[in-house]
Amino acid sequence: MKTINFGIFAHVDAGKTTLTERILYEAGSIRQVGSVDGGTAQTDFMEVEQRRKISVNAAAAEFEWNGVRFNLVDTPGHADFGAAAERSANAMDCAVVVISGVEGVQARTELICSQLAERKVPTIFFVNKLDRAGADLKAVTEDLAELEPNTLAMCASQNDGSAQTAVQSLLSDTAFDETIAEAAAMTNDECAEAYLSGELTAQMLQAALADAVADRALIPIFAGAAAIGIGVKELLDAMSRLFPAAETGDDQLAGVVFKVEHDKAVGRVAHVRLYSGSLAPRDVVSIGAAAPRKITQIRKFSGRKYRDIARLTGGDIGAVCGLDAKVGDILGDASLLPQMVPLSKPLLTVKATIADSDYVKLTEAIDELAHEEPLLAPVWVKEKRELTINVTGTIQLEVISEILEKRFGIAAQFGKPSVIYRETPVDTGFGFDAYTMPKPCWAVLKFLIEPLPIGSGVEYSSKVANNKIFYRYQSQVEQAIPTALRQGPCGWEVVDLRITLVDGEHHTIHTHPLDFIVATPMAIMNGLQAIGTKMLEPTLQFKLSAPEECAGKLIGEIINLRGTLGDSPLGRRGQIFLEGELPVSTASDFPLFVAKATGGRGILNTRFLRYRDCPQEFCEATEYRGISPLDRAKYILWVRHALENADMHL
Repeated sequence: MKTINFGIFAHVDAGKTTLTERILYEAGSIRQVGSVDGGTAQTDFMEVEQRRKISVNAAAAEFEWNGVRFNLVDTPGHADFGAAAERSANAMDCAVVVISGVEGVQARTELICSQLAERKVPTIFFVNKLDRAGADLKAVTEDLAELEPNTLAMCASQNDGSAQTAVQSLLSDTAFDETIAEAAAMTNDECAEAYLSGELTAQMLQAALADAVADRALIPIFAGAAAIGIGVKELLDAMSRLFPAAETGDDQLAGVVFKVEHDKAVGRVAHVRLYSGSLAPRDVVSIGAAAPRKITQIRKFSGRKYRDIARLTGGDIGAVCGLDAKVGDILGDASLLPQMVPLSKPLLTVKATIADSDYVKLTEAIDELAHEEPLLAPVWVKEKRELTINVTGTIQLEVISEILEKRFGIAAQFGKPSVIYRETPVDTGFGFDAYTMPKPCWAVLKFLIEPLPIGSGVEYSSKVANNKIFYRYQSQVEQAIPTALRQGPCGWEVVDLRITLVDGEHHTIHTHPLDFIVATPMAIMNGLQAIGTKMLEPTLQFKLSAPEECAGKLIGEIINLRGTLGDSPLGRRGQIFLEGELPVSTASDFPLFVAKATGGRGILNTRFLRYRDCPQEFCEATEYRGISPLDRAKYILWVRHALENADMHL
């Protein structure tokens, strides 16, 4: 049976989970449509999701339609949980992007579409909420055409903005729409010849459309009102006809973990998209450098329910029990996986404390949550009794606090989130260290450190011959570079630089296998301290629409927040449209200002844009977490596990 793996993506409140419920109902997987507001949705089964009425994590479900087996993943729409949606995009073959027929294309919609385009994921747009007042399919279709030039409306609607709305699919087994035929002919030579000669059939057209959708040469637009079941069957028919089937790969194992959850009975449960090979209970699987583990069970989930299966094969999605896995882990051969889009990183960091000072319990709980969301990146500094995590926003922080209380019985307190800055060298220079004491040890290193343009990342190379530093030691140097750059002189991650190993030496007798791992951070930090670094701050791109009479107040506040405006403000139908850039450090209260200044009539959308130079007077350095390589003697003792009460990085 043909298998299609797809994710449902949307800006928050576009009706994504409501569409998921209606799909499962129409396909016969559930007997009654669940409600987001009522807390009965199949894929929003966590207590925190039901109470807050938002999706916090990705959730899988399966169903059949028109003889096709579907694996569906409902993803979070809120930006604070965007990493879960991004990971799902990396694990899916196809995507349905839901857009509100009232609000239209929003900031998160644009971000989702750019990520899907980068991976060339076949996509269908579903314009939802046509039954709501103000819905306008034609206007939203025009906006989508600006966002994605290859869009093609494949349905027609009537009575937009009322409960009497209706949609009609333009796909048919026996006939075809001229507009669709012309669009398909533009993407397929055989279809074009048949169309011009009058010999085009509906079957030929459907095959050409499926090829065009698979190549992302066409992005169909369908529409409806999921809450009342309008347009959902038409969407399902289109998906079964137009979406490509999952490839099954060969016998070589290759898969990726896109979600991890914990079950009280079986422990860690890893949701896996398998691209090749197969998995079965009692199979022994290795992940990275961890010890091999035996699979105990394999499950297929439909929301909160699951069934056990005997084998998971290539092209399928399932949940594997028994593995010590975390989100993002790769099973088998990574070279067989498709291109993965890097996840956006959190922009805020926060300190966690616990009233009874039971930090062992807190760190263990946070460590478990970090397997589910690695971007938390917890760091525990035992000497300072300080635990920090990275977050994407205050909503995520509130959810983490609630999960700690409900699942672990921990009443954790969190400080005020602070912005995550970055550092980059201001000039070219050298980093040097001679680690020759206390014996036995011998590792001498000299690096050339050069700044690169913002956004370039980190480049590393070596010009040292094997007779000066054995290549096996040089591989340890390269391995230690990420650790060396985790914190710079100002306490932030160091980026956008080129590091070249230009000189050094080992000793045939005194060099210990790990000496170069110890010496690399000290040499790099010595160089950065001598050269000097400057700080970079994260910024947001904003789009704002508001009544024209509010323009002066809004522009003044944007300038006051160190923001910049793009092109000249546009005015239309009594509305002003502003676009620009705001520093994350000043943007936190801007939504509240917009609401007050516009009497609730302003619409603000933001998304991460970039890191840029931060004016020195606005920079915020942070204390080094742990033992700094600049504190050379203490750092050496810590790395060699000779320092009591050393800090632990989870």
